[in-house]
Amino acid sequence: MDGIVITRQKPDDTDIAGFRLLRCETETGACEGIADMDTLESGATEYIDNTAPAGRQFWCALQAVDTSGNAGLRSAPATHASALPPE
Repeated sequence: MDGIVITRQKPDDTDIAGFRLLRCETETGACEGIADMDTLESGATEYIDNTAPAGRQFWCALQAVDTSGNAGLRSAPATHASALPPE
């Protein structure tokens, strides 16, 4: 399997519609949304990020989105380093 596997637990709150997966250039800097994990439709608790830039360190965070579309605060970031491309 190529990529970084990101997992989360199912929420206890019934108002959570899903989670937005964020990739950040720095631990506290700006982030870009790279995927939505819809808990109501699919029940997904795992995402494989195979689009990370090769050979770079980055941080991932999750942001809950409620059923009204409001986004919460982002989680504490977790750091990852993507693999170098094959030579």
